[in-house]
Amino acid sequence: MNILSIDYGERRIGFAIGNSNRKIATPLSVIHNVSLDSVIENIIQVVKNYEIDSIIIGIPLNEDSTESMQATRVRDFCSKVKKKINLTIMGIDERFTSVNSEKLLLDLDMSRKKRKKYIDSIAATIILQSYFENNETILL
Repeated sequence: MNILSIDYGERRIGFAIGNSNRKIATPLSVIHNVSLDSVIENIIQVVKNYEIDSIIIGIPLNEDSTESMQATRVRDFCSKVKKKINLTIMGIDERFTSVNSEKLLLDLDMSRKKRKKYIDSIAATIILQSYFENNETILL
């Protein structure tokens, strides 16, 4: 089963893909969040091109496990995507994925400009790899 992972942000959205049998997540791309229609069109293209069966999206929870304001935005985004794409969409706790992505890219001695380019797809990869390892989802 092929899975698309999404790291949703107000400015940029990171994508990663993986297969539930192999349990390996791979960064795919980062798109600019210019409009909902554009984002959904990008998701539809990824779904078609990679024969995606389901979608995992990071839900940013607070340190105490309560939902942040961004989590509300992500849930709203998910409900709009569900209306356009007939796939299972699952949420997963994404606390610290952006921080971990930044650390990973710093460890690779990547420049600030390059880090900005890749951080969201790396975060989506960490989200998907976390799902493969824990298989715990959040109801959307």
